[in-house]
Order: sequence, then structure tokens, then C-alpha cells
Amino acid sequence: MKGEWDQEVPEDVRNDFLRWLRDLPLLEEVGIPRWLNGIEDSVLNCSLHTFCDASKSAYAAAVFVRTEYNSSVQVQLVQAKSLVSPVKPLTIPRLELLAATIATRLAVSVKK
Repeated sequence: MKGEWDQEVPEDVRNDFLRWLRDLPLLEEVGIPRWLNGIEDSVLNCSLHTFCDASKSAYAAAVFVRTEYNSSVQVQLVQAKSLVSPVKPLTIPRLELLAATIATRLAVSVKK
């Protein structure tokens, strides 16, 4: 959308903005845990799971902790890393190897 700086925006853009503005207070209800729950006596099993993937534009890895309790299973993201693919084009298998490399380093770091 182009226009002058003092020109009013179209009605549909205005309505979208007003809807977004009205819903903004709902963000206060969003909670993202920023800690790992402590190991309790009721934990049956705790394991780390590492995933990685690559595409032509980026590659990434993520480490999750999976905790089994007496009555439930909980999975939490521990750490993730993503990188933009190099300017010089690489093959997808090569990018997958780069993703596996950062996944391994990430897993070792989290395990320590």
C-alpha cells in the first residue's frame, strides 16, 4: 500500500488495526514458562530429544526435555538455534549435515 504520510488508510486496513488493538490486552493472559520444572520424586523418566532440519534458506536444531510423571507426560523446549544458509549455494544433504552439527553441539551443551 502506497500513499502520502498524511493520507488516511483504507477502511479494511483501519478495521484490521482496530481489531488488533482491541485484542492486544489478551496478550497479558499468555504465559510462556521460562524455566524447567524441577525434578520431583514423582518423575519416572526424563530424557532429552534433539531435532534438526534444513532447507535451501536455513537450518536449525532444537532440544526438548521429556519428563514422565505418574499421571502425565510433559515436554518443554530447552534450547533452539537456527542459522541462515550460506550465500554460496549448498546441497540439501550438506545443509542437513550442518543442521546435524549444530544439533549435536546444542545437545552436548544442554546435557552439561
